[in-house]
Amino acid sequence: MNRTAYNFELTIGDWSGDGHSQTQQFIIRFSCVSGDTDGAMNEIREAAERARKIRPDLNPENFCADYEDRTMPQDVRTAYESLGVVFMDERTYTTATDMVACVIAFLKIGDPDLAPELVDIPSIPLGGRKGGVFGSIGYGVFSP
Repeated sequence: MNRTAYNFELTIGDWSGDGHSQTQQFIIRFSCVSGDTDGAMNEIREAAERARKIRPDLNPENFCADYEDRTMPQDVRTAYESLGVVFMDERTYTTATDMVACVIAFLKIGDPDLAPELVDIPSIPLGGRKGGVFGSIGYGVFSP
């Protein structure tokens, strides 16, 4: 069966911008059966749903979810280590990179054939962020 590689961006932190507004973006590459991005997104969504059923205790949405909550339960950390996650901080603090590693391990539980992996692709914001080439573009297109 032919598979196609897709890169998806994952934002760790306050993705909605309604709290502390601190985020870090990561690119995860997936190997999907689908030949289009909608189908690939559905494959990833289904893998997450399966993982939530198989290992609900490892759902990355359930820890480090509150303001200044930088720790994960020790049993969760140990479980992720048994899945091959290597944490950047030997103590209990969790980094954004640690969270991405947990997301990848979690998705592998749901569908190992997706072969999710962190990809180091440098990106620079062209617009919509401070320091970009453009300022705010298209703000009004999201009006009700």
